[in-house]
Amino acid sequence: MPWSGITHQHLLGLMIRLPTDFEPYGERSRETDFGPDCSCGCKWFLKAEGKLGYDWGVCANPEGPRRGLLTFEHQGCKHYDEDPELGARVEQMRAANPNRFTREQLVARWKEWFPGRPVPGEIDPDGVRPGSE
Repeated sequence: MPWSGITHQHLLGLMIRLPTDFEPYGERSRETDFGPDCSCGCKWFLKAEGKLGYDWGVCANPEGPRRGLLTFEHQGCKHYDEDPELGARVEQMRAANPNRFTREQLVARWKEWFPGRPVPGEIDPDGVRPGSE
């Protein structure tokens, strides 16, 4: 289903709010518990397509409380990560829990669900992550 016709206000009404989100979406205070949010370039924040991608996406961090959830970029969590070694970390997590999906399975699902979008963590021959230019 294309994103056309869906507004920021519509998504605000749909999103799940967790206590770990920054206020006013959750209970985490930016004054007493500051940290970067998804808008600071978290590698796990998979942006929505089109203009909504400036503010909206899905958290793909397997350790994050918002994993798999529609996320407004300023909700944040304590699992922000900009580590460029995603592939190695995925393999470490897989080795620690062999019942999880393999990287190949995750990539195949990503390409099925988000055709044409760069796979998070893939690096081109010049060492630049797609979408980071």
